[in-house]
Amino acid sequence: MTKKHYKYFMLSYCLLLIILNDGCAVGVGDRTPTWNLQDLSGQQHTLADYSGKTVVLYFWATWCAPCKVMSSRMQNIHETYSDRNVVVLSIHYNNEGDPERYMKRNDYAFTVLDNGLTVANRMGVSKIPTVFIINPDGQVVYRQTGFAAGDKQRMIEMVERLSDQHVAIGK
Repeated sequence: MTKKHYKYFMLSYCLLLIILNDGCAVGVGDRTPTWNLQDLSGQQHTLADYSGKTVVLYFWATWCAPCKVMSSRMQNIHETYSDRNVVVLSIHYNNEGDPERYMKRNDYAFTVLDNGLTVANRMGVSKIPTVFIINPDGQVVYRQTGFAAGDKQRMIEMVERLSDQHVAIGK
């Protein structure tokens, strides 16, 4: 292979990686793909089970240091909004670590769905923590990966707005 052909090959390869990794990502305005995962007690869950509710979908792992901060935020949302038709579903990103022990040790009560790498790949999640907020119609209205200034407040405002809309229309 000549140097010129090698350059074109590498450029094509890099473009293909970009398309495959980012081009398939679920973002704001998209509908979420269907999935089926088990919680830590073996009960099956699908996103359709939560139709009509605001869903905070949180991808994390026990070994992820930033996830420790985000998990605390998820517990706060769970405690504050669960009686307002908001559900927090956390998807354990891979099979490493012990999510059940992690939840007990930190006294977290939101739902953990295990073995979520396939769902993460289908949604274009390549970094954790990643949070999606999904409106009662199944549309993504918020997506956040990692942390930035003001993220916590934006997330809370979105959950608050959706829960207020839900109360206002009497569902």
